[in-house]
Amino acid sequence: MTGSAFAMCRRANTATSQKRSAEIAETAKQNAREIREGVVEYADEVLEDLELDLENYLLTIRENREELFASRKPKSKKKS
Repeated sequence: MTGSAFAMCRRANTATSQKRSAEIAETAKQNAREIREGVVEYADEVLEDLELDLENYLLTIRENREELFASRKPKSKKKS
């Protein structure tokens, strides 16, 4: 192989490698975007579940406090 043929092959290999490298980088960026979107969606679902649980706990706490308060009230006496 002559020097110019070798240089042409080297340039072709370099161009192919650069193209493949760009494809790999783009695929990695796309995968990263998809992972990020999945993480955000998952975190939102977890927080939504937590919010619903907390609302239910708060409702139960309020109901229990009302029951406690109601049990402390003196019962009114009936007039005869």
